[in-house]
Amino acid sequence: MATTLKSTLTNLKSNLKSLIKIRPKSVNVIGIDIGAGTSGTITIEKSLIVNNSNNGITVSNFGSFALYVTNNTIASNGNIGLTESGGGGTHVLRNNIIANQQTGVDVHCSTPPFTILYNNVWNNARNGVTENYVLY
Repeated sequence: MATTLKSTLTNLKSNLKSLIKIRPKSVNVIGIDIGAGTSGTITIEKSLIVNNSNNGITVSNFGSFALYVTNNTIASNGNIGLTESGGGGTHVLRNNIIANQQTGVDVHCSTPPFTILYNNVWNNARNGVTENYVLY
């Protein structure tokens, strides 16, 4: 399974180049950083996103793209498990374990709404889920 995950992440990184930054474990600040200019469809699935000193997943994009975050463990990150600020298109957070951060999920400015379904969000120090606009 580790070889498959490594191969998948390597392919994802080479396909998306600088649009999605998967930081090496030695950097350990943000696990996955989806930045400005991203387009198309991004799928993050069946991954361990843990022990980053800041956020597990950061989405800061004002373009339009589809984001599917499914069947992951996002845990023990220093600040937020998943933070989203900006971006259009379909964004779905489904069937994840999100635990042991300051905040589990933090959503701002999602249009259309960021869809959150069937997640186990628990034991986050400040908040489980926070939102600024529409949240489902």
